[in-house]
Amino acid sequence: MSKLEYKISSLEEYQTHAQRTCADLGNKKLNNLHMKMGLITELAEAIDVYKKKIAYKKDIDYVNLQEELIGDVLWYAVNYCRINKIKLPVMPEALLESQKPSYTDEQYVKHLIDFLKLSMKPKKNISSLIIKIYILSVYLNFDFYQSLTNNINKLMVRYPEKFDVNNAVNRDLKTERKRLEDK
Repeated sequence: MSKLEYKISSLEEYQTHAQRTCADLGNKKLNNLHMKMGLITELAEAIDVYKKKIAYKKDIDYVNLQEELIGDVLWYAVNYCRINKIKLPVMPEALLESQKPSYTDEQYVKHLIDFLKLSMKPKKNISSLIIKIYILSVYLNFDFYQSLTNNINKLMVRYPEKFDVNNAVNRDLKTERKRLEDK
């Protein structure tokens, strides 16, 4: 399978696809450590996007931000839930357009740093982290489920069958980026 021909419509469906590319490190302790480190590093990459804007006046690459914040962070989050048999949260999809606040870059960074704190104790905070990322994605005008679909399509380019160390190192970044830009 090279690309999903439909849009993912639930976290459960995303979790099923995400599992295909999740390495099993041999025991629950190592698998949890992998997921915790992944949550932290991917959230840090999302924070770095804003650091570059604030400190270096660099334009935000919204495709990259969407991948880091929604696709990659949630890949680790849903796999953490699967490994620990934690039920995925119900998404607050009834958010109305009128409820969307207007955030400054500094406020977005504060939210991302708060997310980083939540990721330090995922067993206690994982559902809250997932919901807050969903809400922030709505505020950023990202199509949450399209972002999840694009993330899986990127991973299908990288890992046509399943996770493979060689493919993790040798990536086709141009084709992966194309998958992330799909609407």
